[in-house]
Amino acid sequence: MAKTSYIYCDSNVFLAYFNEEDARVDLLDTLFEEIKKDPMRRILTSSITIVEVAEAVSGYQQRINLKRLDSFWADRNLLEFADFHERIAHQARHLTWLAAESGMSLKSSDAMHLASALMFGAKEFLTYDNLMQFADITGLDIKEPYVNQPRLL
Repeated sequence: MAKTSYIYCDSNVFLAYFNEEDARVDLLDTLFEEIKKDPMRRILTSSITIVEVAEAVSGYQQRINLKRLDSFWADRNLLEFADFHERIAHQARHLTWLAAESGMSLKSSDAMHLASALMFGAKEFLTYDNLMQFADITGLDIKEPYVNQPRLL
């Protein structure tokens, strides 16, 4: 039986989507549709993302409502959540130390996301943050969101 392939999305990917950032929302819409159509692919993100997104979009209450967010988070044809727990915390701490040993600084929230991706077997890590420098210490393919088949206009 084929195994589900996970693509980890950092919380800023969802923020770009919900804030309808001009240069990103169409691409993300296409990416999400691509994944929904493929039963062997899912987006993975940390359950912490729910809080990070809600906190960051609170100023946009006119445009984004709780019902829309909850409906999106509940779509299991699109995404699954990695619950934050002690093993992920230890992995995040380890990544922070590895980064420091390499002369880099890794924020705790980014370390938690990277550790979640590793613990749940994601191969790709999609983000709009500059985290590509951590690819060597994580073994993750870290890049900006992309689509296999861009929409035709």
